Amino acid sequence: MSLKEARDALAQSCNNYQLTLIEKNGKTEIIKATEINMTVIIDDAFDDILKFKSGYFRLFAVLKNQSPDPGDTITYTYDKNLLNKRISELDCLTNTSPNEPVDAKLYYSDGEFKIQPSSTGDEVNAELLKSKIESAIDDQDLFLNLEDENLYSQPEVLSDDPILASKKEVFDKLTGIDITLRFGDAVEKITPEIVASWYVFDSSGQLRFDDSRIDDYVSELADKYNTISLPKLFVTHYDETIEIGNSYYGWQLDNEYASQMIRSYISEKKSISLDLTDRSEESDKWWLKVAAGYGDYNYYGKTYAEVSINEQYMWMYMDGQIVFESEVVTGTPDEEHDTPVGIYSIIYKEQNATLRGEDYETEVAYWMVFTYDIGFHDADWQSSFGDDTYEYSGSHGCVNLPVDAAEELYDLVYVGMPVFVY
Repeated sequence: MSLKEARDALAQSCNNYQLTLIEKNGKTEIIKATEINMTVIIDDAFDDILKFKSGYFRLFAVLKNQSPDPGDTITYTYDKNLLNKRISELDCLTNTSPNEPVDAKLYYSDGEFKIQPSSTGDEVNAELLKSKIESAIDDQDLFLNLEDENLYSQPEVLSDDPILASKKEVFDKLTGIDITLRFGDAVEKITPEIVASWYVFDSSGQLRFDDSRIDDYVSELADKYNTISLPKLFVTHYDETIEIGNSYYGWQLDNEYASQMIRSYISEKKSISLDLTDRSEESDKWWLKVAAGYGDYNYYGKTYAEVSINEQYMWMYMDGQIVFESEVVTGTPDEEHDTPVGIYSIIYKEQNATLRGEDYETEVAYWMVFTYDIGFHDADWQSSFGDDTYEYSGSHGCVNLPVDAAEELYDLVYVGMPVFVY
């Protein structure tokens, strides 16, 4: 080219210049030279390039390592205010709800631990982007890849993180653990993934099993499946469904035993399924207290005692059939000696017992305790039972029975049998 042709070509090239920003998901944005008033300044030294039309001068300069670089005589200028305005309008910077970066992490799938790759977020470092754009324009680069330049918000844990790799190596040894615990219709599974969550890094940076995590897990099971103190539904003798809130009958997990068993299953890498509410000898060991069944209606089974304070009457069912009934006298309704309403169970029974209180000492032939110092017993001092006798001759809270009725009931009840008082 002649000098004029070269100058015109450079000017035209400057007008046509554009920088393409390559963003995530294949999106692109363009900054054009015309948007920022870009111009090219050609130094007078540029004219010296014409001297190299002669092969002699060109060869001499190359041998002397003095070949002039045309780029040294060409500079590009632009309106920085316009560039800053254009940058501020970029879609990648005006995203109002950018996605957060995702750390690489371990997950369990199809019987093995895998590493989920990390990914950058959608939030762009504005200051760094501005600097990279200015450098790209100064160098007349045609493309700027934002991901390659690490301009997006970065995850803290990358896919090749060595700590992640070491955790995977440890967790891979957990495969084979498969513990299924059933609570009625509910199922809890202790998988390798759950066991892996019980590992922690100690103060020296070593990955170790945190034994207390099992205790925490068992406590959560107890909170979820214990029914001992929960209000419960009961179908009365009159076929009326009521809710009784004061419950001392139900299921209460033995946390210490449960933790001990789970530890042993993990150490043995066991694959085991247990129904903890099937009332087998093995499953009962997991509980401090058990009920006849597990569920809203079948928890008390078909054998139980029922006491109606309003009716001053009681029944005993065995296998769903009434095998005993009697008029009773319950506690005096004075807010001090009332028979406590609730769901209980027979704690123990005893013949020829002495009942003692602050102001009494009484001999009874049959004593069947269902809560603290409250229970069924004979009361030969009562002249009548049922009706409103309890209002003027009530007990200290116990359920009084005629002697022959108490004897009959004594032979029927057993420790652990549920007792409903309402």
